[in-house]
Amino acid sequence: MKSISFIMVLALFVCGCTLNRYEDGAWEVAETSATNGEELSRFLEHYKDGGDRKKYEAACFLVCNMPGKYSVTDGKPTYDVDVVKADSLVRSLEASFALRESSPYLKDYSFGKFLEYILPYRVANEPLEYGWKEDCPNRFVPEKGMGIKEAADAVNAQIKLDLSPASYGDLPQSYSSLMKNGFGKCDDRTALIVMALRAVGIPSAYEFVPQ
Repeated sequence: MKSISFIMVLALFVCGCTLNRYEDGAWEVAETSATNGEELSRFLEHYKDGGDRKKYEAACFLVCNMPGKYSVTDGKPTYDVDVVKADSLVRSLEASFALRESSPYLKDYSFGKFLEYILPYRVANEPLEYGWKEDCPNRFVPEKGMGIKEAADAVNAQIKLDLSPASYGDLPQSYSSLMKNGFGKCDDRTALIVMALRAVGIPSAYEFVPQ
């Protein structure tokens, strides 16, 4: 009887450890996409077949939470779920997991916090680009040995973006445009700060506070 109880407890423990609560939702998004289901499915299958449970869960998290995210093109929303490419998502996910292994700031954060505040491929409604995760650490670098608050302050201080009232009515700029132009509105600077912090492994989020 004790042996049976032990096996049941062990089975429950294993099931709890392997539960991926984003999986069903992610596949539903992929399978119901009218225009981009093949790319979304290819992204999910890449990690499902790869055998890394954490990466597969992360892939499911991204796709499950993708509906509703968009950029504005020619005055109309272009939804991520309709246009993202599997290869671009793989590139973004792999960059985040490499950071998870190397960043000293993530050692005290749960996997759930990593999914929410490091992994995402976009910050707000800026035009989609994926290279910022690789480029930001070359531009905004905290000194080694800094604590997480010091490092965040250092990254923030390195971001030189002129706030231009003339651009306040404009749409959000892409990362590459901000780097090229050097100016934008408050929302642009906030998005850039979040990108720079996430790219060095400091969990951060973009929040809008109504005035």
